[in-house]
Amino acid sequence: MTKEFFYKIKDFRQKCNTNFNFLLIFIVVLGGYVCIRSSYEFVIFSISIISLGITVGFVYINTVKNKILVKKISNIKKIYFLSLIIGVVIVLVILTLLKKDSMEEVFFLLSLRATLEYSQIENIFNVENKYISNIGIHIIAIVLYVFITLINFKNISIEAIFSDLKLKEIAYISILISLCVALSTLRKILSNRKKISKNEFKKVILYITSIMLNLSGLIFIKLDLNIISKVLLILKCTTFTLFYGYMIDKIRYECFNIINLNIEQAIKEKKHLNSILLKRNKILNDINTMINRTQNNYSMLLDSIYGGVFLFVGNKLQHVNNTMIKKMNMKSSDFVGMDIGVFLKKYCNLSLDEVDTSKHYSFFIDENIVFDMFFSCPDDENKLIYVQDFSYKEENKKIRKEFEECLADDKNKKEFFANISHELKTPINLISSVLQLNKIYLKENKIDLVDNNRKIIIQNCLRLIRTINNFIDSNKISEGYVIPDKKIYNIVDIIENTALACNKYIKRSENTLIFDSQQEEIYVNCDKDFITRIILNLLSNSVKYGKKGGMIKVNLALEDDKVCIIIKNDGPKIEKEIIPYIFDRFTKLNKAFNRIKEGSGLGLFMTKALVEIQGGSIGLISNNEGNEFVITMNYLDNVEKEQIQYENFEMNSIDEKVDIEFSDIYIT
Repeated sequence: MTKEFFYKIKDFRQKCNTNFNFLLIFIVVLGGYVCIRSSYEFVIFSISIISLGITVGFVYINTVKNKILVKKISNIKKIYFLSLIIGVVIVLVILTLLKKDSMEEVFFLLSLRATLEYSQIENIFNVENKYISNIGIHIIAIVLYVFITLINFKNISIEAIFSDLKLKEIAYISILISLCVALSTLRKILSNRKKISKNEFKKVILYITSIMLNLSGLIFIKLDLNIISKVLLILKCTTFTLFYGYMIDKIRYECFNIINLNIEQAIKEKKHLNSILLKRNKILNDINTMINRTQNNYSMLLDSIYGGVFLFVGNKLQHVNNTMIKKMNMKSSDFVGMDIGVFLKKYCNLSLDEVDTSKHYSFFIDENIVFDMFFSCPDDENKLIYVQDFSYKEENKKIRKEFEECLADDKNKKEFFANISHELKTPINLISSVLQLNKIYLKENKIDLVDNNRKIIIQNCLRLIRTINNFIDSNKISEGYVIPDKKIYNIVDIIENTALACNKYIKRSENTLIFDSQQEEIYVNCDKDFITRIILNLLSNSVKYGKKGGMIKVNLALEDDKVCIIIKNDGPKIEKEIIPYIFDRFTKLNKAFNRIKEGSGLGLFMTKALVEIQGGSIGLISNNEGNEFVITMNYLDNVEKEQIQYENFEMNSIDEKVDIEFSDIYIT
């Protein structure tokens, strides 16, 4: 949007410049006609008035620009100062003409103005000698102050001062000096032509030439060639107007460029800050999730305590665990907010002053339930009452059962850690052995064998990455820290692209991949990365346990308001007793360490978890013809186009994921 606005302003400025040039030509022609028919004093006076107005405009534009913008063009202080001096000289010319003094004074001031204008040109285009230029500017300023003091305060004319020196000769000498300065400036401009644009070069050459012709015109006045002199004076005024108009436009254009750059920088800064804000919001959401999870864990911990826990803050009951609520057959609202004195009096027939933290007390809910109460006071603000039910013997059986389940789970964990140890040590040992072989091969200059070993190193590095990622992600899933980024996608594209990316490994295992979808567009509210990982895991399992030379089918179908994703292979039948535990953590069909299909036993566990996190379900159908995984997800109908996410499919990214997923399959 900023660039479009920039080009519109640029076109408008060009149109304004074109109209200004036509208007200037018309005024010059009309004014020239009037001036030629008038006296040369009137011509000089009119031109001085116009020049003064343009100079004031130039100074005003620079003043406004310096107030608005911090950045400045090069030599702006010198240019600004010289413009003020030129303006003062023009005022002196006008005052001299109004006093009707001798024209030699006017010639002297005009030659002084010409010298200042040459210095102005050198500073604008940065071609001056920095040591000489600064001294010259100060000398001109001192001379100018002397003239202002003599003319305006003492009322002394220049002619009276220089009468002995013949003012006429001094005026002509000053004109000749100005012409010499003009030639010097012209030489500098020509020698620095490469630093100046073509358009600027034409304008400055025309301007310098017009000043030289103007000085010549002053000489023509004394030669009674008034018509030529007037034409040259008008020409100089025209080029002066054009040149300063160009410089004013250049300053305005540069101001606009700086403003435009500031806007673009502000937009970039805004985008950068927005990206930082999004990252911080994500971190904040993760922290809030962890805090909520921790709070839930504490609540679950209190609820898991067999006895009752009553927490008082400021003598008011704030929390009661669910165990006690169920045992007392009451609601949480019946307790929360109760004063500790009322609680002790109601249930224990005690007052707060009578309670001793070193003793325990008994109270009855009914005849069958007896509680022992323990009172604790961590500080003056918080008080804790713990009650224990002695009628818990019936619960021992449940506890024993849970204990046995924990033992079984612990056994599975030991098998898992043994398997993980194997999964980590095997690739590390292979990498170490291959590196040692490479040292020998390099000494023997067997580069081909080194290259083959490089492939082994890469595969085992990917295998390590897969094992570590699965272990970390399974813990995240168990702790509830995995949150899906659900958006509306065409799930056909996601699954088809993932399946095609796996085809290179499927072909190498001499299997055939068949993909089929009932419709080309099936929209589902899901996490694209989760879906990709689910399909990769199921396809890698199909390659691991499918028959060599068999078929792997991936089908998508609609059933009512559900989407069915079916991945079928012709692997061996899985026993019915194993199917209920196939998606459990640490479950492996082949637990031998000499297997050619490696794995940690976490793949199907994470697959099921990722499906259920997105609101779907997964099941397994196994028979003599093979194994069929069926994923069911909610189908979205009447989806608006604005809601659909059109994600670019990154082949490099999916290829890397495929290589990692299939890294534990050794295919010759």
